[in-house]
Amino acid sequence: MNKKLAALIIVLVIVVGGYLGYYAYAMTTLVPEDLKTFKSELKSVEEPFLTSAEIKEMKELSSMLEGTDLKVIPQEERKKMADELRKDYFGNMTKEFQEFKYNCTRNREDVAFRYDILLMGDVASDIREVYSKDIEQKMEKLVNLTNKMPDDFEKGDTEAFKADIDELVKLMEELEDWRVNVAKPKLQSIVERLGG
Repeated sequence: MNKKLAALIIVLVIVVGGYLGYYAYAMTTLVPEDLKTFKSELKSVEEPFLTSAEIKEMKELSSMLEGTDLKVIPQEERKKMADELRKDYFGNMTKEFQEFKYNCTRNREDVAFRYDILLMGDVASDIREVYSKDIEQKMEKLVNLTNKMPDDFEKGDTEAFKADIDELVKLMEELEDWRVNVAKPKLQSIVERLGG
């Protein structure tokens, strides 16, 4: 047997053996963990980010701000209310948006690649669609917006605060469309394909 052919066969055996080892590890360890994660994500997208009633309230608040000046509220009262917004309302929301943004990047880049390697391109494609760069950018906008809104309120900048509310409503409506038309069906498909 030719030495080059023998070396090629040895390299081929090592590569195939390595792949089979990774495949076995992934299918017994990583895929079950991913399945739990995707089931949890699916459960989390069952409920809207904001209910239609909350969106309606935000739109009404935006309309009420038309022709109003927030500076009629004393500075110390605006500061107190802005601090409450930061802490009680936007604090948790901002953390959730940041966590989701991180998950988008991780799932789109790392987890989807794993399924490409496992020759499960349909799962990888669905993962990339659910956790698209567009959704990640929307989350980044929401993080920035939820940090900016209390500042605009505290400054008494009515126009900026109204624009913030309008932008928040717009982003939430876009996310609701994504939740219903992309996230739920694609996550359901991923869970089913992974055996859940």
